[in-house]
Amino acid sequence: MINEAAPGTFPVPVSTSAAPYLCAFLERASDAVSIFDSELRYLYMNAPGVTLGGFVGKQPEEVLGHSLWEVRPDLVKTECYRQLHRALEQQVPVQFEMYEPRSGRLFEHRCRPVLDGLAVISRDVTEHKERLLKATEERKRAEEALRQRVQELEAIMDVVPAAVLVAHDPQGEIITGNRMANELFEGGQGENLSPYLKVARRYFLDGRQLRPEEMPMSQAASGKDVRQLEMEVELPSGRRVTISSSASPLLDSEGRIRGAVGASINITERKKAEQALRESEERFRGMTNAIPNIAWSTDAAGNVDYISDLWHQYTGLPIKQSLGKGYLAAFHPDEIEMVKQALQKALETGETFELEHRIRRWDGMYRWHLARAVPVRDSEGKPVRWFGASADIDDLKQAQARAAEREEWSRTLFNSMPLTAVVIEPFSRKILQCNEAATKNFGYTPEEFAKMTIDDIETVPPRQLDIEFAKRIKSGGLHIFDRKLRTKSGMIRDLIVHSHYLALNDPLVAISVWDDITEKKAAEAALLQSEKLAAAGRLAATVAHEINNPLEAVTNCVYLARTSPDLPKELKEHLKIAERELHRIAHITKRTLGFYKEHRKPSAVDLHTLTDEVVELYGPMLDRKSIRLKIEHDGHSAGVIAIVGEIRQVLSNLLANAIDATDHKGLVRVHTGQLVLKGRRYARITVADTGTGISPENLKRIFEPFFTTKDEVGNGLGLWVSKKIIEKHKGRLRARSIEGKGAVFSVLLPIAERPIKA
Repeated sequence: MINEAAPGTFPVPVSTSAAPYLCAFLERASDAVSIFDSELRYLYMNAPGVTLGGFVGKQPEEVLGHSLWEVRPDLVKTECYRQLHRALEQQVPVQFEMYEPRSGRLFEHRCRPVLDGLAVISRDVTEHKERLLKATEERKRAEEALRQRVQELEAIMDVVPAAVLVAHDPQGEIITGNRMANELFEGGQGENLSPYLKVARRYFLDGRQLRPEEMPMSQAASGKDVRQLEMEVELPSGRRVTISSSASPLLDSEGRIRGAVGASINITERKKAEQALRESEERFRGMTNAIPNIAWSTDAAGNVDYISDLWHQYTGLPIKQSLGKGYLAAFHPDEIEMVKQALQKALETGETFELEHRIRRWDGMYRWHLARAVPVRDSEGKPVRWFGASADIDDLKQAQARAAEREEWSRTLFNSMPLTAVVIEPFSRKILQCNEAATKNFGYTPEEFAKMTIDDIETVPPRQLDIEFAKRIKSGGLHIFDRKLRTKSGMIRDLIVHSHYLALNDPLVAISVWDDITEKKAAEAALLQSEKLAAAGRLAATVAHEINNPLEAVTNCVYLARTSPDLPKELKEHLKIAERELHRIAHITKRTLGFYKEHRKPSAVDLHTLTDEVVELYGPMLDRKSIRLKIEHDGHSAGVIAIVGEIRQVLSNLLANAIDATDHKGLVRVHTGQLVLKGRRYARITVADTGTGISPENLKRIFEPFFTTKDEVGNGLGLWVSKKIIEKHKGRLRARSIEGKGAVFSVLLPIAERPIKA
């Protein structure tokens, strides 16, 4: 039995026997199926309908017979409410989508009027919608990316440094280009640049004008690939440029040619640069072959890629064979590794390469060469090539060796001279060089001399030096003159200067040799002083001798008068005093005769006795200043072999200085004895005073000739002569002092059995 549907409703012809099958089918369907009556009460609901309808945990029987709005009051006044009422009231199929708040899913509802009720089929379309949405978004993104890509390509076409052409037809009759193409071919924006047009553009290849069908774009439109075809173009303005063109066919989806695309770049400047480079290389080869040195160049790795023709002429090796590392075949075997290491270091550091090594000449002889190379750098400062040259310096090396040998001879002679020698730059008076004698005699080191001028040790004003040097520079040659110069210690030395002005390698220098005559002048002054003393001594001895005879007569007369028995006692006392003073006068004359009696040969001298004699002579001087004298002799013998007059002179000088330095009522001590020094016995005489003492600065200089602190009465020779006398006797003269407390001088004389020579 088949039922017909009511008019205006969806026809559902159902056999009564098929109803169970239909129900079973609906239960197994994946979509939710719900059937409502005219009041929208549930008449039927399959299992998915329970789940999708938001009735989780309920059975269909609990819902059937209830109104949809009763079981789902949250759906009232919603889109679902409006659409279901519309389907019932208007008896039309309705399809709508609605978001299910309970499940958070999106459902598609299809409503069909059935009899006097409504059948609703619901489906979860959440994933489907998400896929559609994602596909839509992806399509939009693809479309936007494509649009951007097109814009980028258009922008690239405008900024790319090449003229890009597009043939829009297989015949190549319509060709447009980018901005660069319009600029290169002097065309307007959008202008057809096809060679078939009657436009004043002509193309030449090797001087021959090309036909339109021979053009790269025409060949590409015919299916050929054209790569980097160089040709000349005569433009509408009459200007000629050289271009490099490439072109390829454009195919449609079926592989048929639909046009062509090509690119051209203006290589006019490059061609000019290449021509200039070729000319430059020719000039470079010409210059390198003209110079008398072997010119060469390497790449960044140090491989030789060019050698001038002189290499083959010099070594006999072929140029080709010598490229790369082949040049090493002409190097001395002992130096190849050294050359490799030096070159590798230059490559790593980028520093200038410079090395002396030997190269084998064509006749087999190895000769010294100086190789030097400098890098050529890129914009980042990295070496990309090296250019160098090798010069034959063998003759120079031999000449340098001979010059060095002569220089060594000169230096040895210069330094071995016993006289002070200096080299002076006469205009600045700077000391350029000094010998060893200069450092020894003046106390300055060579480094100190190198920072000094002659003005630093001169005793004359700079203005006078200016005048003197100007005269000598003008006249040149040899000049001999006297000069006083100051040592580092402050001592003034008397010199005879021999100064020769020479032009050595163009600069003018003065080679000056200084003969120190300070000692000689001191000896002459001492000799003169000695002669004066000797003359005075001889006069004193003569006077003493002349006094002695009448003194003896007076002494005898006084003796006879004093022994007269008739003489009054008081008068006898007076005569006794007179006789005592006459004896004292006789003793003084005797001492004077003995003191000035010259003895020029060494003899045995008792220093105890000699010291007493000298002290006795200075008794009046001690008395005038009320100076106390203390003499001490130890128990040892103080005998030495010496020239007695010279030792007496030393003691007299020391005692006189002590008296002069000692204040009123001071103390002078004289001590004699023995001392063992380094295993040798010495007789020692010490003279000490309690005077003002000697400052440390002056103590260093007291034995220098002409140095004195007695400006009015001293000549500065006493201690210098004394030291020379003691050194002559192989002894020592020492001094020590505490400023303000006094000074002590010690004379040490060796106790020897053999006489010393005068």
